Amino acid sequence: MTRGGKQNARGKGDLDVTDPVSVVDGIADRTGRPRAWKYALLAAAFVGWVALLIYFAAAGAPRPL
Repeated sequence: MTRGGKQNARGKGDLDVTDPVSVVDGIADRTGRPRAWKYALLAAAFVGWVALLIYFAAAGAPRPL
């Protein structure tokens, strides 16, 4: 015999399922406007990568006579 109600993955107790806080475009719990720090972090990583490539190109170039 099984207990009534839903069980979690380990088979113990009831599942605690809550409703999403917000729904945007059918995707639950997603903000309508992404945070600016995510774009700033992506831009900083890109600028750092380009700076590293420029440094390697300059360091590997032969010195002028």
